[in-house]
Amino acid sequence: MLWVDTLMVGYYLQNEAVALYNVAAKISFISLFFLGALDATIYPRLLSIFHHKKEKLHTFFWQSTLLVIALLFVVTLLMLALAYWLLFIFGDQYVGAKTTLIILLFAQFFRATSLTFSFMFIIRDKVRYLNTVLLLALVVDLICNILLVPKYGIEGAAISTLTTNVFLSIAIVILFLSHKLLSITEKTKVT
Repeated sequence: MLWVDTLMVGYYLQNEAVALYNVAAKISFISLFFLGALDATIYPRLLSIFHHKKEKLHTFFWQSTLLVIALLFVVTLLMLALAYWLLFIFGDQYVGAKTTLIILLFAQFFRATSLTFSFMFIIRDKVRYLNTVLLLALVVDLICNILLVPKYGIEGAAISTLTTNVFLSIAIVILFLSHKLLSITEKTKVT
């Protein structure tokens, strides 16, 4: 979604705004390094538990979900506290993107909250639901960018990302609950 936002910023705004947005977006990606580490450790264990110890699936799933949320919350708070200095490293002119960075950090946090839920779609062979939600999120992102970037600039693009990630997380959790993906009695079937 950040790629779409950058395109829209480039379309509606001047090069200076694109540079500010890109720096803020790249800094916000730092929090996703932690998410990648969690991804690499949680998914294989979740898959193994699903196939070999289904009675532990429910507990491990919720513990993993809480771990992801707690760790990304702490990382987000730390980065919020350092937002000014993280931007200042690139030059004092980039400090003007502080509000954008703050919004993008919250967007990345919301993106992280649906990580384990997404894993269960993959494990249960229901990836097409994830793809549908991602396509809808892309539409939401485009609409938000068209409405917000011309009026609010790079903050509008960041709000678009935040809105899209909140939509994405809520949609994934709703689908997760409606498909009862943690049920150990449900047979896995390809849809």
